[in-house]
Amino acid sequence: MVRLIILAILFLAAHAAVGAAGERPKDEDPCNPSSFASEINLECTNRVSPTEECCDPVIASVDINGTGTTPCLCRVAAEPQLIMDGLNTDGLLAIFATCRAVAPGGAPLEVFCEGVADSPPPPTTASPNTTAMATMCDAHSLALQLGDFCSNEVVTSRCCKAVMVTVNRDNSAEAPCLCQVTEEWSFLSSGLGIDSIIDLYDRCTGRQGIHRPFEEVCGW
Repeated sequence: MVRLIILAILFLAAHAAVGAAGERPKDEDPCNPSSFASEINLECTNRVSPTEECCDPVIASVDINGTGTTPCLCRVAAEPQLIMDGLNTDGLLAIFATCRAVAPGGAPLEVFCEGVADSPPPPTTASPNTTAMATMCDAHSLALQLGDFCSNEVVTSRCCKAVMVTVNRDNSAEAPCLCQVTEEWSFLSSGLGIDSIIDLYDRCTGRQGIHRPFEEVCGW
């Protein structure tokens, strides 16, 4: 009798362990203000012609809303290193536009951050001084990031940063960045698809929204 009870306890424990192992980890806050601000402070030395390394954390900071009551853009702009550098929300929005990440028909991205003075809205088109590097879609790198950080389809700041850049970079072009990324072998072998990226964009609290039929545009 005792043996049966012990066996039953072991069976229930093993069953519980298998069930726990099969559960998907909980989503995290997609906004990581300290990390994004550190990257921006390091990479955005030329704000007129920003590099790809500058554009990526800016795109994530602007288009991610985050899970808190304060938009990610405000939280990033409030980081000490950006305050000391004099880069506020309007400066980040201007870089965002220069990075060709503004979606035609997208939701307004200007935000009111408590304690930050109002200022004119940023430009909504790319700067004429934009360099080719600022608009380059590094499809190979983004595909690797999506495979590394998003293959389990759990929301993290690193996954969401890759998703935001993939969806927003050159989103109005004939061959948007998303289409280029989905042609990469590392993306195709990750188990992800365009529908996965669109779903992750929504779960990453994307503010602009999806305004193009990407599956049709990309021929999926």
